Formats: sequence, structure tokens, C-alpha cells
Amino acid sequence: MTVVNASVNLGATLQEDSRGEFLVWAPTAALTLAKAWMAAGCPEPKGITPMGSFEEYSRVIGGILQVAGVKGFLDNADEFYESSDLEGANLRFFVTAWWEKFQGKSVGVSELFNLAGC
Repeated sequence: MTVVNASVNLGATLQEDSRGEFLVWAPTAALTLAKAWMAAGCPEPKGITPMGSFEEYSRVIGGILQVAGVKGFLDNADEFYESSDLEGANLRFFVTAWWEKFQGKSVGVSELFNLAGC
């Protein structure tokens, strides 16, 4: 039987001297959370939007966290995607400026080039 030291400082888990302790208790803690979710009947999480291509991951992890009472899983996904998509943000800014200036009017490349500030 493995004895788990629950007094490990989470802030120090990346330090060389506590890495071994983290590797001992973290899997046990994760399994305990998963067992609690299964004992609760594997409930579907409420109020989350599954991540595209990660629907099953979102369902399982979201359910485990909700059973454990952890709130906020994937709550900041929209903000994260928005802040990490700089190219998309620049394109949306350009298209918005294009529409505000020309609306439905046909324009040439030179007008768009000037609008882009090049």
C-alpha cells in the first residue's frame, strides 16, 4: 500500500525536490476524483460548451470537476480563443474598416491598400 503525503505544497510541485512527491499523490488524487464521478453515475456536466473535436474530453473532465465542486471549467474558452487569434483579430478589424468606409460599393485593390495603411 502506498502512503500519500497530502501536505505537498502545490506551488512547489515543479521544484526538483518535490517532483517525486507530486508524481506519487497526483495520480491517486485524479483517480479519487474519477471514482467519485463514476459513483455519482457519470453525470453530464451542465452549462459547458464542449470543445470542438474534444467533446468526450469536455464531457468527462467537465463532469468530474462538477462532481468535485470545481466551477468554471471552459468558462474562459471564448476569451482565450479571441486573445490567441491575432491574425483573425487583424482580419476582422480590416473587414470592419472596409465595410464602414465602402459598405456594399465595389472597390479596387488600391483603395483597400490605402485603407490597410500600407
